[in-house]
Amino acid sequence: MKTAERTIERPRVERVVEQPARRRSWVTLIAALVALVLGLLGGYLLRGSDDVDSTAPVVVGGLALTDRQEQMVDLVDDYVVAWQQGDGAAAESMFTDDGVLDAFGAVRTAADGGIAGLVAALPTPMLRLPDPVLIDDNQMLTLHTIDGSTNSGNLMTFTETGDLLIVRHVMFD
Repeated sequence: MKTAERTIERPRVERVVEQPARRRSWVTLIAALVALVLGLLGGYLLRGSDDVDSTAPVVVGGLALTDRQEQMVDLVDDYVVAWQQGDGAAAESMFTDDGVLDAFGAVRTAADGGIAGLVAALPTPMLRLPDPVLIDDNQMLTLHTIDGSTNSGNLMTFTETGDLLIVRHVMFD
């Protein structure tokens, strides 16, 4: 006698198993620690040798200043001397005719003598300008010190001929 085999098909149920919050927090912690270790290792490797001048500017696109960038640095050094001596005419002569100085809440232009007037009114003999912080072919970021404290900086934009076009003075705490 033959027995009929009966097959019962069970419906497939997919189970979604959520990770417990505790497991997710461990995964997040481990990922954060790995990122921290990689960041510290990268910073160490990018730091370079200890005998490299740490005040040297970061040069965008190269390891050394180009001739043009050297000229920009020289012009900025002369600009600082003009501020130190209160020589408004000398400072203003470094700007293009449509040059702009955005400082102390007002925009002054070379065309109307506003830059010369400000520099002459505010001689700053204690002003020091260390090497630029960042420099590329058209812009330079600098920080100032007065009596040893750094609380301001300039973002300077130059023309193709090397004249100052825009100086944006920024105060920070």
